[in-house]
Amino acid sequence: MILIRQGRFSRWWHGLCLRVLGLCFAATLLAFGAVWLLLSIVRGRMGQEAWGAAVTEAFFLFFLNLCFLSTIQMLLVNLGQWEKLSFLAVMVIEVVSLYERAIWKEAAGWLPGSWKMYVRSSWALEGGYSVAVTSGIQILWILVCVWMGYKLLDRRR
Repeated sequence: MILIRQGRFSRWWHGLCLRVLGLCFAATLLAFGAVWLLLSIVRGRMGQEAWGAAVTEAFFLFFLNLCFLSTIQMLLVNLGQWEKLSFLAVMVIEVVSLYERAIWKEAAGWLPGSWKMYVRSSWALEGGYSVAVTSGIQILWILVCVWMGYKLLDRRR
């Protein structure tokens, strides 16, 4: 029904991808706005004192990781109507990344679920993951998911 209204498959798919990225940006903005408000209330002042360079960098990391995980989930859902599997895949990435830190500290920073955590990055930690490398991997994976979805879903149609 949606494809009939959209006219072309490519318009539908690219519109869906842009909506997912827009929702990721809105969710990240909302989360960081709430943190900024909470910091402002706790510290008793509003403005730039609660919002420094580290928070801006953390915003970038969180946004990019949310887009990365959302495009993986969007691809799985649209390939086979695997809503439960896609949610499970994202949860496994997150949980393994969270608990791997206690087991194998060197590898923990290189798990995708850790890439949104500013304190595990090279910006905050001497042996942290490289923000440039992980950002490149995430952007590449987002583009691959968009391309794979376009090719595989168009072929199934």
